[in-house]
Amino acid sequence: MERRVAWLQDVALELDLDNVTIRRARAEEVRDRFDAVTARAVANLTKLVRITAPILRRGGCLLALKGAKAEVEAEAAKYVIKKAKLDPAIIHEVVTPGEELTKVVEVRRPKR
Repeated sequence: MERRVAWLQDVALELDLDNVTIRRARAEEVRDRFDAVTARAVANLTKLVRITAPILRRGGCLLALKGAKAEVEAEAAKYVIKKAKLDPAIIHEVVTPGEELTKVVEVRRPKR
């Protein structure tokens, strides 16, 4: 969404992050490779891994914000993750400023 991209650009400027590129595009349209790809409410993890794995650099990671079903999605995606030659999913529990618990699924391409 355009407003989220604008917010990310503002944050990158405020933090003086000159090594950050923010792209608003569908993963299928992107031909570059990235250190990090983020996704929120895009697709289930199986589909998300299929469309984002090709744009992850070595050592890069997919960070997908997921809800209560994060573990179920990670389990369902484990074969797709392995086939894409990515490390198994790690689920991080994060408490937001509003004291809400959210789950972030991290899937990383090995450095080797």
